[in-house]
This record gives sequence, structure tokens and C-alpha cells, in this order.
Amino acid sequence: MIQKIPAFQTDDGFTHASVEEAQKHQLQIELSKCTGLSEPNSAAAFIMANVDRFIDILTTTATSKPKARKINGGTKVRKPKPTTAPATAPV
Repeated sequence: MIQKIPAFQTDDGFTHASVEEAQKHQLQIELSKCTGLSEPNSAAAFIMANVDRFIDILTTTATSKPKARKINGGTKVRKPKPTTAPATAPV
């Protein structure tokens, strides 16, 4: 029987049961694009050149909406909730 299950899919089409597994696999995909990975300076330079992509991967949670993220074209501006002072009883 075929059942619908929630899963996480990486750019190469693989599905993973947990977001941690998907993040690990996606990081492997991104780092495989870096040539000369044995050099720490080149790896650091590659990460800094693609910092938005790495932050997007690492901040994704199980309840995230990937299509709403800025890196994926989301444009809705979030407004902070107004802060209100606690009500005090008159003396």
C-alpha cells in the first residue's frame, strides 16, 4: 500500500526522514562543489562566498516553509509585533 508521509527532499531529489539528515546531505552537495577542499582556506572562502546558501540550509527546521524564504524568492516583509507596557493598577 502506498502511504503519504512527510519527508525532506534535497536538491538532488533524495528524500530523508529527518531534517538533520537532509541538512547533512545538502551540505555534502554544496561542499562537493568546492575544489581543493583539503585546503582550509579554500573551504572557508567557498563557504563565505555562498554564506546565504549555507545559512538557509542550517536554519531550516521541520516546520520551515522553504518557498517563503528570501533565498527562494519569498518577498513578504515581516513586521515585528508591537510591544506593550504591562498594565498597572491605579493606586
